Amino acid sequence: RRIPKATTLLLLVIHSLAQPSRVPIALLVFLVFCLLRWITNFSVGYGDVRLSPIAALITDSLTSCIELFLSCWCFAGFWLLARRRYLVGRYREETLPFAPFFTLSAIFQAS
Repeated sequence: RRIPKATTLLLLVIHSLAQPSRVPIALLVFLVFCLLRWITNFSVGYGDVRLSPIAALITDSLTSCIELFLSCWCFAGFWLLARRRYLVGRYREETLPFAPFFTLSAIFQAS
């Protein structure tokens, strides 16, 4: 449930140097996720906020970036539905790590 800051910073620097034209979109995505974190009363983890500009940098257009984030949320939603179905009597509210869904969506986006 932890995303190392050094790892995200290193990935951010590498991808920013590889595609400097994508940095403004990555900054916009970062600010949107910061706003989302604030609006949801800090339900979105800061590691996910730090991971969002990296996801924006690895896509080739704003449309693919939006598709990446929509697929992340769809994968997370399917996971929650499956989990809720099998935990019917014992359901309790827990946090959901979002980084695995970012990674899974990025793999599908790259293929």
